[in-house]
Amino acid sequence: MTRAWIAVVAACGSSAPHRAPEQREPEPKVDLACVQRAKDGKLTADLPARIGPFAVTARARGVHLQRDGRVVDDSDGQKLWDAFTRELAIASIARSSHAKTCADADVRTCLDVHLWACQLPLEAFAMTLADTLDRAGFADARLAVDVTLVEAAGPPCRDGAACKPMQHYSTHGTYVPNGARHALDPGRGACADDGDCDGRGQLCQAWYLTGGAETLIYEHEPAPTFCGCIDNKCAWFRQ
Repeated sequence: MTRAWIAVVAACGSSAPHRAPEQREPEPKVDLACVQRAKDGKLTADLPARIGPFAVTARARGVHLQRDGRVVDDSDGQKLWDAFTRELAIASIARSSHAKTCADADVRTCLDVHLWACQLPLEAFAMTLADTLDRAGFADARLAVDVTLVEAAGPPCRDGAACKPMQHYSTHGTYVPNGARHALDPGRGACADDGDCDGRGQLCQAWYLTGGAETLIYEHEPAPTFCGCIDNKCAWFRQ
């Protein structure tokens, strides 16, 4: 399920980033109360000691899930990974890997998962994972999962209304705080101010929607272009 970043360099032109609504995936359903907890740095507060068969411990920006059991060989380790990617290819997983070693498991039974926890709660993910692997014949297998909760990183600017909009990577210019804003797309993700918006990639979107893979296509803007909050939606705009 590891997703590759693809870099494509295009000739400079006047194309604008993601203008047409049909080019955008539908916005996921997000628990905004969870988003606020993440913004307050409390996403991993009050973790349960266990979720189903997994022991739960906190780690930097996430949790570690661990289930005791038999140690699988290389062949079964690959089958375990195949079952995971086949059954859990869900939009709420930003990316995942089976190419690292956990602190308490080798590469055969260690998964590295980046999860949008405000789209799929950790408890639901863990129980779905356990059920999936049980049905695949790994009910008695040891498993360790390093789960990074994507939203735990928080917004790139934490100064709220004092944050300035981000400038598109291809443009230069000066943002006028009191100037009019002319939106260039419908926006993606809810916001209260510019601090809730992230324009470091191809998309201008709410910070809690970032963290997944993007197809990188260099796009040149002919005028200063910014990512900010317009009518409570994060959108590219010009002044």
